[in-house]
Amino acid sequence: MLSRRQTILRRLFPSLFPDPLPPPPPVWVPLGALDDFPDGQGKPVVIAGRKMVVFRLGEEVYALHNACPHNRVPLSSGSVTDRTLRCRAHGARFDLKTGAVLRGPARKPVRTYPVRHTGDALEVEVR
Repeated sequence: MLSRRQTILRRLFPSLFPDPLPPPPPVWVPLGALDDFPDGQGKPVVIAGRKMVVFRLGEEVYALHNACPHNRVPLSSGSVTDRTLRCRAHGARFDLKTGAVLRGPARKPVRTYPVRHTGDALEVEVR
């Protein structure tokens, strides 16, 4: 929300306030086939220089940053129950879909990456 002063300045001097650039288009990178990922277990991968962990639960696939925000322990060694990821170090719990903290000691969410099915292959979005 712009203040009254900002609104007036934009009207008087539009060249000083160019329109923001549109966000870059999503970049989808091949991840592998669905069968490459064991059901119910985390598999660490490095995609476009990013360390991720991929979890498969049936036909659903989730990709997250492979480090607990609490103490940087790899989340690939964690356990999954009902779409909840439990860090092995201190028991912090995260929602696989959103990365939200469900139980501490972690306070920050885990970064998640969208995954899509394209035929038999999986792709992950990186920006």
